[in-house]
Amino acid sequence: MVHYIDERGKIHYVDTDYSKVPERYRDQVAGQLAAEEKKAGHSPAALPPGAGGEATTGRTNNVILSSGSGLQIDLFVKPACVECAFLEIFLNSERIPYDRHDVTQDPNAKKMFAELGSPPVPVIKIGSRVISGFQAAEIQSAIKSQLPFRSRGE
Repeated sequence: MVHYIDERGKIHYVDTDYSKVPERYRDQVAGQLAAEEKKAGHSPAALPPGAGGEATTGRTNNVILSSGSGLQIDLFVKPACVECAFLEIFLNSERIPYDRHDVTQDPNAKKMFAELGSPPVPVIKIGSRVISGFQAAEIQSAIKSQLPFRSRGE
């Protein structure tokens, strides 16, 4: 099951059939679909182009971030968490690769979340840095501080 938020702020839940998600909202579910495929043991290459299965490259204030960069980004969420959904939209729109963990469904996610002290969701762990809540500027700063980025034009 994946979800997206329409322009009125309404959350829509859809099974993992990518074709049922309106085109203008597909970027919101790309990471969710890739995680579903990964969890099911399928090759991410089976996803439609742009659905998050391919190696992604993101930009964070003119800094290039690729999924092969070695930086581990984990997002801990709960269902029906609006702030979690907005953070996912932000990460997807910035094309920042991350691993999504539902702390209510996945026992391994529950364990990792407990090791972080179980702060209020959403929680994003960027390398060794943990940020609770949707704090875009702090997330971008954490990403920049933990990778030897190349700025555009280098």
